[in-house]
Amino acid sequence: MSERAPEILTVEQVRRIWWEAGGSHNRLLLEWLDPVVAVWRRQSIRASEVGVLRFVGSDRGSPRDVLTAGTFRVRDAQPDDDSAQEFSWDPAWSLIVAQDPESLERVILDGNERALALWRAMRMRALPPETDVDLIVGELHPWVIRLGKPLSPLWR
Repeated sequence: MSERAPEILTVEQVRRIWWEAGGSHNRLLLEWLDPVVAVWRRQSIRASEVGVLRFVGSDRGSPRDVLTAGTFRVRDAQPDDDSAQEFSWDPAWSLIVAQDPESLERVILDGNERALALWRAMRMRALPPETDVDLIVGELHPWVIRLGKPLSPLWR
């Protein structure tokens, strides 16, 4: 992980970051998450670490299911060499994720396409693996996990 220490954010700051990143179509998701997120943090990761993030959504047969052969991990996305060569990471961009406090798994809430393009560019050596990536992490309340995990088989 990069050296920058995590910074605690208010939900209002996360809303502003989300809005400025063009995530307006997902703002209702952020509103829904507000009561289930224990704390929001801003931190840096390296481009080489983006691959462990998961895409949001888990419907079988969905485009991201097909793209990743069912893992929903950025690193498992099928290559697209053409788009990777043209991509340029803007240091002002952020990826916004929700994190399971037990497993530390992270799912992208905003920035799925940016994460995918960044990962592909890094794999094609068009972007250095040590490139800093701004990450906004919403750590879910433990009660959400304790309730969600036993119920998740209902949707599989």
